[in-house]
Amino acid sequence: MSLYRVVVGRDEYLGTPEEVVGWMSRAEGAPVGGPEAYMRGIAARVGERSRGVRIDVSEPLAFLESLSSAGLLRLEARGEPSSERVDPRAVVGTGPVALGADVDPDDLEHLLGEEK
Repeated sequence: MSLYRVVVGRDEYLGTPEEVVGWMSRAEGAPVGGPEAYMRGIAARVGERSRGVRIDVSEPLAFLESLSSAGLLRLEARGEPSSERVDPRAVVGTGPVALGADVDPDDLEHLLGEEK
């Protein structure tokens, strides 16, 4: 699963291409009917206003990439969060995140919902 940062004017989205297109399809003034109808509607609008510009509506990522190529939005692939789990006891006081001596590992496990 790849994540993308999409900037359209002052709006900014971060998610999978499917999520981003879903959110964009709910914006005020967007073509109605769900993400697929939204992509087709935007492609039609762009085609009417910009002769020769073709917007790919075959899938959300292709849609976003073609809008980016046309200069209509900024698209940036983002690194995914690490799937590696860190033992809460390993981060107390040392490790990638130093939480300090006053943090009890049992409290941390409770907050993270990892009680045994």
